[in-house]
Formats: sequence, C-alpha cells, structure tokens
Amino acid sequence: MFNPNEMIGLQGKWQENVSMAAYASYRAGGIARYTYSPFNIQDLSRSLAQIPKDLPVLFVGKSTNLLVSDLGFGGVVILLAEMCCLNQNACFFEIQEEKDGALLHLSAALSCPKAAQIAVTSGLIGLEFFAGIPGSIGGALAMNAGSGKASTWDYVAKAHMINRDGVCIEKTPDQFDIGYRKAIVKSDEPAWFIGAEFRLCYGDTATAKTQIEEMLNWRKQHQPLALPSTGSVFKNPKGDSAGRLIESCGLKGFHIGDAEVSQQHANFIVNKGQATATDIVNVIRHVRKMVYEKTSIQLEPELRLIGEAI
Repeated sequence: MFNPNEMIGLQGKWQENVSMAAYASYRAGGIARYTYSPFNIQDLSRSLAQIPKDLPVLFVGKSTNLLVSDLGFGGVVILLAEMCCLNQNACFFEIQEEKDGALLHLSAALSCPKAAQIAVTSGLIGLEFFAGIPGSIGGALAMNAGSGKASTWDYVAKAHMINRDGVCIEKTPDQFDIGYRKAIVKSDEPAWFIGAEFRLCYGDTATAKTQIEEMLNWRKQHQPLALPSTGSVFKNPKGDSAGRLIESCGLKGFHIGDAEVSQQHANFIVNKGQATATDIVNVIRHVRKMVYEKTSIQLEPELRLIGEAI
C-alpha cells in the first residue's frame, strides 16, 4: 500500500482524495487519489523516483485544456503549476545571448501570459501570442498551442523533460511529431515537459506591446472570459472554423445542466455554475454528433479528458 508519508527527502506538498475541480479551469472534475505539489525540479525528480511504478502519474499545469472525469483518477496528479506558489524561484526564466538574438529558457510551470510579458520586457519578440493563451508553458508545449499564424513549436530550440524515473532529459524538435495542436515525442518512454528554450529575436517591442493589448481586448469582446471554461473545445477543421460550424447548426445556448455552449463564442463550452464533468462531456458529445449529422465533419476535441473517452 502506497504511503506518501514514507517517502524520503521531499519538500513539496502531498494531498489525498482531492477534488480536481479545485484546480481545473472548468471548476469541475472528479477526485484524484493523490496530488503532489513539487518544491522544485530536484524535488520533483526525487518524488517520481519513489512513486511506485504501478501507480499512474498525471502532470497538470494550469489545467486549461484538461478535465478529469467524474470517475476520478486513481493515481498521482503532479500539480506542476503549484510549484510557483511553493517556491517562486522554481518558475525560472533565463536569457542566453546569441549572435542574432537570444535563447529564452522558460519553466514549464510558468504561465503563458507571464512568458509573453517576460519576453517583450526583455526586448524579445515572437511570443506575443502567448498573452492570449491562459495555460502554462508545459501545456503549450504538449499541445503546440497557438494563435493566428504563430504556434509554440515555431520557436522551440530545445525541450527539457523528465521521465518516469525522475531523470531529466533534453530533446530537440526533430524528436517530436509536431503538428496542429499536437507535439508528441517519438520515443515510447513516458516523459513530461519541465521547460524549454525558445529562440527569439530582438525587435520592435513597442509594436509587440500594442499587438498584445489588441489581442487581449479582442478576447474580452469575443470570448466568455467571465465563466469557467477551457477555451476552444474543438480544433478548427482545415479551411474552416469549429465555432462557425457549431453556430451554423444552431447549437449556441444548448445546455445540459449548467454546461452550455456559449452564446458569445460557439467553440466555448462554459460552466454557468454547478456543471459536472459529465455534463460538460455530454454537451461535447452532443455538439460533435449534431455537427457531423448536419455537415459530415467530425470535430476533433482539443480538450483532454482523463478517465473516459469523449
């Protein structure tokens, strides 16, 4: 029987039987058997080395693209973003000068908007689109998050990961299958992002700051930011928009319990109060079914559901 109190040399925080609704951007989700908030990367390494290999491990950042089903998760949830709360030094960034620009080293626990601010304040351009992504660097790396024509892996020079044994490893972009909203390591070895180096250029930061302001203002006007959600639920089909397809099927306002297709942006499903993970998943399933029946297009979810299939 696994007993976290018997683990040696750890500085982080263990919890048992934790509702993931407390951490998910949806404010919904099932119970995690254990959660661990590491103090730093060294502490994370020590914890992974001691967690029994038959106990599943799930890494969570800002949980803006993930939902734990009401069935719960029977393993250990690593709350990577909580590392910033326990130890501000763990949310590191570092600038390494290069001939034509710089490498910006960022922790996976760092929020994307904070990373955009760090880059532009340092005189570097390219990561302005991060200002409109509510998740963490780790999540952005895992799903190749993007906005407009820019995506995370356009700028990655090297990724830093940690494997199931707690060993830190480095990987280059050619070691990943990178595409629209995906970045899958080609190796079969389980590993998670702990940071990355972004190759950026020095440039016109005044224009960059203006672009960030315009992006944030656009989001306020067009997206339901006041209600819990995970942002866009579905990937855009090639040459089309998931939001447009959903709206064309008359699905704005469709709801099950407090889970509703947003009236403001059809590719957002929001929690209007007491929605459960099951409510949200059932709305997703209904939207996919109706769009396919009316357009023959099968929408592919961006949202990652833990515990059951969408």
